[in-house]
Amino acid sequence: MITVKNLFIAKNQWQKLFLSFIIILLFNTCDLLSNDSDNKCKETEQPSFEKSLSPAVYIKNKNGESYWGAHVEINIYKEYCDGTIKGTFIKKATTLEDGYANFAYVFTYKFANLEDKVNYTITVTGEDPLTGDTKEYKYSDSMGYEETAEYAVNPIFLHHILKVPW
Repeated sequence: MITVKNLFIAKNQWQKLFLSFIIILLFNTCDLLSNDSDNKCKETEQPSFEKSLSPAVYIKNKNGESYWGAHVEINIYKEYCDGTIKGTFIKKATTLEDGYANFAYVFTYKFANLEDKVNYTITVTGEDPLTGDTKEYKYSDSMGYEETAEYAVNPIFLHHILKVPW
């Protein structure tokens, strides 16, 4: 004899079965996506090296002159081949009389894949906020340099000139 209670139990069992099916499907999709990412990263592996980067930012005012006293911020982080983000730093500086912002900091990151990159955004605030370009430094940016002991130790200077509208 079918009762309301039996129908309710049967309905709950079908819901549980359907929910289990959805969960299994999601896990299989995640595995496929991670395998694609792993395969892509395996294909683009390279010999590893560490690279030190030092931002050098020069700020000009609307007349093209050195801008003294601008507040400059750099947000820098490493993005691995698989999309993982680590090594995030935010540093601030104020421009000197010559318009340069000296962060007095060297960022060192390990590169081991053609798709590894360091992204950084430079932001200048003043009368109105102005965000400079977001740039990247990739493994391939170091190719063509002779890997000497001096090159490995000395940082790459990330030179930027930003013109503010005030």
